[in-house]
Amino acid sequence: MATKAEETAEQAARSSRGGNKSELWRAPALSGREIEEMQADFSEDRLLTKTWSRVLVESFLQHFKWYNPQKDNADAPSLSKAWAYYEHITLARHFTGDHTTEDTLQRAEPGETSDTELYNPFMTPESAFNEWGIGVGIYFSTVRTMALIFLLTGLINIYNIIYYRGEGYNEGGHGDLWLLLQGSAICTDHDWVVCEQGCNMTGRGGWEHRKEQYATGTDPNGNTLTFVQRTMCRGAELPQGMINFASMIFLVICFGLLTLYQRKREVRFDEDKSTSTDYSLKVSNPPPDAFHPDQWRDFFEQFAAKQVTFVTVALDNEPLLRALFLRRVFIDKLRRRLPEGVDMDDEEQVRREVDAVIVENESREQGCFEKCCCCTIIPILRVFNFFLDADVLLENISLSTDKVKEAQKKQYNVAEVYVTFETEEGQRSALSALTVSKTDLWLQNKNAVAPNALFKGKVLKVVEPNEPNTIRWQDLHVSIFMKFILRAITFCVVIGLIAASGFAIKAARDVDPILYTVCISVFNFLIPNVAKLLMLLERHSNEGSYQKSMYLKITLFRWMNTVILTMIITPFVDTLGKEPRDLIPSISAVLMTEMVLTPVLRLLDIVGNFRKHVLAPRAKTQAMMNLNMSGTVYNLGERYTDFSKVIFLVVFYSAVNSNTFFIGFATLLIQYYVDKFCLMRIWASAPYIGTQLAVFSRRFFFTTALMIMAVISSYFWAQFPYDNVCSCDNTNDYTCGGQDWRGTYNDIILGNSTAIDQIEVTQKEGVIFCQQQLWRLPEFAFPPVSEVQELRQGKWMTSETWEPPGNQESLTKIYGWSSVVALAVYVAFVFGGSVISNVLLLFRGSYSTNTKDSKIDFSTVQEIFAYVPQLDFPAFPFPMLACDVDDIDQNLIGWNDPHGSYDTHNLIFDVPWPGMKRRQKITENTRNTTNIAHHADYESHGGAGDHQNEASGLSAESRPIFSTVKHWPPEWAKNGASVTPSQVMGV
Repeated sequence: MATKAEETAEQAARSSRGGNKSELWRAPALSGREIEEMQADFSEDRLLTKTWSRVLVESFLQHFKWYNPQKDNADAPSLSKAWAYYEHITLARHFTGDHTTEDTLQRAEPGETSDTELYNPFMTPESAFNEWGIGVGIYFSTVRTMALIFLLTGLINIYNIIYYRGEGYNEGGHGDLWLLLQGSAICTDHDWVVCEQGCNMTGRGGWEHRKEQYATGTDPNGNTLTFVQRTMCRGAELPQGMINFASMIFLVICFGLLTLYQRKREVRFDEDKSTSTDYSLKVSNPPPDAFHPDQWRDFFEQFAAKQVTFVTVALDNEPLLRALFLRRVFIDKLRRRLPEGVDMDDEEQVRREVDAVIVENESREQGCFEKCCCCTIIPILRVFNFFLDADVLLENISLSTDKVKEAQKKQYNVAEVYVTFETEEGQRSALSALTVSKTDLWLQNKNAVAPNALFKGKVLKVVEPNEPNTIRWQDLHVSIFMKFILRAITFCVVIGLIAASGFAIKAARDVDPILYTVCISVFNFLIPNVAKLLMLLERHSNEGSYQKSMYLKITLFRWMNTVILTMIITPFVDTLGKEPRDLIPSISAVLMTEMVLTPVLRLLDIVGNFRKHVLAPRAKTQAMMNLNMSGTVYNLGERYTDFSKVIFLVVFYSAVNSNTFFIGFATLLIQYYVDKFCLMRIWASAPYIGTQLAVFSRRFFFTTALMIMAVISSYFWAQFPYDNVCSCDNTNDYTCGGQDWRGTYNDIILGNSTAIDQIEVTQKEGVIFCQQQLWRLPEFAFPPVSEVQELRQGKWMTSETWEPPGNQESLTKIYGWSSVVALAVYVAFVFGGSVISNVLLLFRGSYSTNTKDSKIDFSTVQEIFAYVPQLDFPAFPFPMLACDVDDIDQNLIGWNDPHGSYDTHNLIFDVPWPGMKRRQKITENTRNTTNIAHHADYESHGGAGDHQNEASGLSAESRPIFSTVKHWPPEWAKNGASVTPSQVMGV
């Protein structure tokens, strides 16, 4: 097997195919002319290689006017071209034929004209998921593995399922229950008993919720008696509890093995694939006036075995970037209102077209529906800049231009600096030499490093950065304190939403159980979208941090809304009931919803299909039609929340329903294949996240789920039989009457005021009220062992004996104290290591890595990118550059518009500013040259020739308003020489 270095050498020695595989897979926005060019390449698609939706539209639907109102308009945009755009630009494709290699499905760049085909959602191997990033690959691997683990855990619980569905547990068995409830702890075996003390409808016994289990009557002497139903099922015995305990141990072992496997896989992926972060470091506290990349290069080359290849000096120019970004948003909205081909840089032409659109709209007769919307919904949406009229958009563009000019007059400081070395060894040497303790960093202790490690007399904070396309360049200026405050505010809002949804769900449950499950599903859909809107308020330095914050909020809501809230609002005495409103049936209904309804809604893709089949056929331009074919945006963090929700739901209620393991297996298996189908047929591309979410899930959410399983299961076993009554002979606080209560009692009134003729009491002893719901006890009832029973009220647990078949008190001791150990291990594992590590970092600075040096030079890696400041927004097909990229290798930018230049996507050209190197934009694609400065049209558009030896236009006195990047390619790259394997290996 070839090593990574040998494979890279072979790739580098080969000639490029003319494209660049991008970390950020993008769907370019093509004009009508460009679509014509693309259609010439893609018109030969075979029928079997098309999606069924495209076949249906092209052969049938587009010929009907109700579907395609513009079918008779020769100048209308083409649906066939739009669907070709969807399949060749939006969806992922892989190379075939001569371009593919053995046992691999190499992903093609969007719009690739070589032999490609769509990934098969059924036959694509799991190894191909890494083409979407290691984070996506680990997600699918984890879902599949956890499904298998749940299946094996369910098999371990077969004994419990058989026991609970038999007559040994519940008289009459579970034959009259729904299949998925058979084998759960549901108990329908109740006997009427006489309650001698404490039982009433208004107390804490729960009979106000179970009025049919409460009754009053008289004895033969005319004395008033209280009758309650007692649960006769013995479900919390040692064999059943220990099987559940063994299941928990099995899950812990499997989770540990899965963690080890994934860590090794992450390391192997990192070693097998060279990425920018392997060669780079970030300076988090640069001097505010250190603008010049040459200064940083000269400083860091003392640590480099070869050289520094790339430097990015990022500014805190968020006000300028935000003003430019909003201006582009308004221009883009206005462009969609105007005829295709309008030059948006020609102010007079734009104004004429806007006037024409206004006249056309005024002369057009509005329908009833449109008039209704204009009076109700649209005025509200216009507050959020939706459905703005063309003249309003033009005015907003003018106002935004003024704001940009004001922002251009401000002075900006250096926020962060990214330095990329030619070798991994150079990066590691610099990090080893410059890493110091936090205390030395705060105090700027110059004795903590060698004199040559001080930059302008300052101790630098250097760390290994995230990948380039995950950096949120617009948020680099925000302080840690402000980030914390904003996150705290959004977190509090989410807590409020959880409380509000709790009240709504409880009200729905009181009305109808079906409405209750629907309400949960609706909130699970709505609240995460609200959380995404709240995330707009937060500031994050990288996409991984953003995803983790959103993951935390959505997971917290879904765990509370789906799992914990159900238990809170369900009356304690309804735990083992069989009615739809009771706990176990309610949870089973929620699980079935997750298994069936949620995947179906994902496959239906209602919003995406509305855009493709309703909005796209009615689009006025090809660009607008293509935009509606850009796919449904997905979020890996949200996918993890759905996954972790199922895991939490299964383990949380596994003690009272072992069937949850099999339901969880089916749910995760369906989720695996549905998400796989969506990834390859529905979803748009997403940024490369890496392993952050996988590590975050393993460390916090999965461990939390297992810890809560241990704690909550110990309470489930300790609170059996959930009827709040104890035998009268088990109390020291009340003297039992000693009367034999067996007999028939007439003229009975139930708690719901229903009169019945008689009830039969078969138990000799009476009972008293005893609180089995442990959190209601006055003492802190943890761990939930037999000692927490209030002896003055009575004992409900079966007596202690270690003889078979065992008993409840023995079980609660084992499970209760094990939950204490689980909690202690959880705190030590999740928080202890971080606390100790952070304390040590206060006084000791050290750098280490668990991966090997690949010995591959940065400039020889064909698919690697530099830290180029850019803004990403879903409404735009490409990121917006925020720096001068004239003199850098265009392959390092990370994406390519095959039909346009980078100038059209660069914010620095939007509004002229003093000190611009050139003002005219090159419109055609410039990838036929190494950098833009070498393009044939460069000097004719105001460029000043070669700038390789200039600091991106900076003079000693200048103070830039945009971030600065500079590239120093190796000599062999400058000369255009081919690279040999020995050069790649660093020899």
